[in-house]
Amino acid sequence: MCVNYAPVQRQVLREVFGVEPPAAEWRSEAWPDYPTPIVRAGEDGQREAVVGTFSMVPKGKIPPGVRYFPTANARTETIGKLSSFAKHWKAGQLCLIGATAFYEPNWETGKAVRWKIGLPGGEPFAIAGLWRSWPDGAVSFTMPTMAAGEHPLMQRFHKPGDEKRGVVILPRETWDDWLRCKDPEEARTFLRLYPADAMTAEPAPCPHARKRGQTSRLPEHEQAFGQDGRYLSFANRKHFWYPCLRDTTGCRPSSRRREGPFFSGSEIHRHGHCLTNADVSRVI
Repeated sequence: MCVNYAPVQRQVLREVFGVEPPAAEWRSEAWPDYPTPIVRAGEDGQREAVVGTFSMVPKGKIPPGVRYFPTANARTETIGKLSSFAKHWKAGQLCLIGATAFYEPNWETGKAVRWKIGLPGGEPFAIAGLWRSWPDGAVSFTMPTMAAGEHPLMQRFHKPGDEKRGVVILPRETWDDWLRCKDPEEARTFLRLYPADAMTAEPAPCPHARKRGQTSRLPEHEQAFGQDGRYLSFANRKHFWYPCLRDTTGCRPSSRRREGPFFSGSEIHRHGHCLTNADVSRVI
């Protein structure tokens, strides 16, 4: 699975992907429900860049009363069957997700350490994506993932015993063929894991990691956007958890408890920082 990556920026969209960047802004790292650029085939068949939300069904599009379900990744085994993806997969709504890296948790030390995975020299690359539009004109997308238990590199990530998955990095010479493909069975021929010996990987702890005993608060703009907060879910009734929080950062809920207007339980940790109930109220 992949729920954290570094999207390409404007200059790379122009020089590498050959498209004019969209006017909207996006961050240097993306998480589910973040707006980031994708490249798709326009009505004239040429590449075009648009900003889409990272999750096929963003939290804001889930109907009231329906429990949150993650759609940042789509299993290739079921992408043509599940209602969140099947219609768009069969319609050939394929896209390129430009990136310079993606991040996964490595447990080889006994603790979750975030690793950065990419191509040599930080070369930009394209992750295979599937997109959809909404009645209000919004766009969202997902990353198909494949079983990676036998992949020499990707099998090293996520907690021991957990299923190993990997995103699909498309060779540059296949980009246009992928975008123009309208046959779902033909599209499957593009889905393969990138060779491990052509990839790089290294530890890359979260930039906001907090040393033991050090206290700090998130900058106001991160409190307002609630960087990982938009991906909150109830893992149990006592704590809020980010999906794979322990896998992604190794953080644990604080032992300090307080009552708040939205929940009872521990404060939320994001990259080693505490989010108070007041912070949570901004992103739920």
